[in-house]
This record gives sequence, C-alpha cells and structure tokens, in this order.
Amino acid sequence: MQTVLAQSANAQATQQTLLWSGVLIVIVLAGFVALLLLKRWLDFGGKTAGDSGGFLDELRALRDAGKITEDEYEQTRLRVLSKSSGIPVEELRRRAIEKAGGLVAEPGFDLAGRPLPGGSGSSSGGPGDGHDRTTPPEQEGAGDEERSA
Repeated sequence: MQTVLAQSANAQATQQTLLWSGVLIVIVLAGFVALLLLKRWLDFGGKTAGDSGGFLDELRALRDAGKITEDEYEQTRLRVLSKSSGIPVEELRRRAIEKAGGLVAEPGFDLAGRPLPGGSGSSSGGPGDGHDRTTPPEQEGAGDEERSA
C-alpha cells in the first residue's frame, strides 16, 4: 500500500513539475516578445513604420497645394529621411543629385575641381587668376597653346 501511495505522490509531483515548467516557459517567451515590441516601439520613437510615410504624403500634399515651396519640401523630406535612416542630410542630398544625373562638387570647389573664390584652396579663384570659369581644367592649356602658335 505504501508503494502505491508513494508512486501516486511521485506521479502527482511530476505532473506539478511539468505544469509549472510549462508556465515558466510561457512567461519567459511572453517577456521576450514584450521586450522585442518595446525595442521596436522605442526605435521608431513611439511611431509605427507607416507613420513616417504618412507624414511624407502629407508633406507632398502641402507642396502640391502650394502651401510650402519646393525647397521647404525637399529640406524637410531630407531631414525626415536622414533621421529615419541615420545617413547625414548632405550625403542624402548628394545621392539624390547624382541619381538625377547631376554633378556634385566637393565643398569649397567648383564642378571642375578648382577652389571657389574666398575658399580655402591655394588659388584665390578670383578674377585674374588665369582660370576661365567656363573652361574645364583639361582644356585650359589647349587655348594657351593655340594662341602662342
């Protein structure tokens, strides 16, 4: 009789152990999911991913209605994209210009690579410095050779 009671008590203890182990696993998984959701919420500043898209749609509508200028639209759009992507505004602006087929000069230089007037380059870049602003650098010497011939 004692053996039957011992087996019954042992089986009941095993069931309780399994039950509480399952409860503990469910609690740990729920906590993990809650932490993931909290992290996602904090990463987006309390906004869902669709919120920034809605903001850009509203911004575009304001531009199309003429309530903001094209420059205001572009500056705000780049700031929003910079904040959400972590890429600096100037880098986004450079990428947009290049994608549109335009040229981008380094700060302080013109598109031909010459220093801008008052810039930090070695040449003053001002009038009388020997540079024709409409002539690319590789063609500057060609005009001088033709004149001396």
